[in-house]
Amino acid sequence: MKTYILIISIAAVIVSACSPLQAQGAQPTVQDVVEPQSKSGEPIETVVQEGKNEVGGAVLIYERSGGLKGEMTKITFYADGRVESQDGTVTTVEASQVLGLLRDIEALGFFDLEDSYGKFSPCNDCFTHTVTVITSDRSKTVTAKDGNEAPQEFWSIVSKIVALLPPEE
Repeated sequence: MKTYILIISIAAVIVSACSPLQAQGAQPTVQDVVEPQSKSGEPIETVVQEGKNEVGGAVLIYERSGGLKGEMTKITFYADGRVESQDGTVTTVEASQVLGLLRDIEALGFFDLEDSYGKFSPCNDCFTHTVTVITSDRSKTVTAKDGNEAPQEFWSIVSKIVALLPPEE
């Protein structure tokens, strides 16, 4: 039940966050991506160089596991806009959307988060969410479990990632 509430909550956030540009079906361009600011007010430069990291060009990996059925989802995002699921299905989004997502993630303080929130707490129907970000100069993985006190920034990051996921069939 908690899972369905979480999914509905995430969907509501995604729907309410749609801009008029997206609502009209237009694809965002590089000019549409707002340059996020760091806490000091300086522009954030997330340098992503495909093929220059330890996971073959991947810049973001999102994993969700658990629930009563023991489900496992793994989605890998690449700098060129490829989005690959664990079953090998490949879809694409605009490369600027992936770069914008990475900038948003950095602006939300991802690299300052703890590595784990509630990872070992018992919950039979909860999901564990793992986000790994890989840039040319650093990488970090953060894991949080539903129902635990992970910071809102982490759940905002998960919502932004879910917004770029290919629709389930």
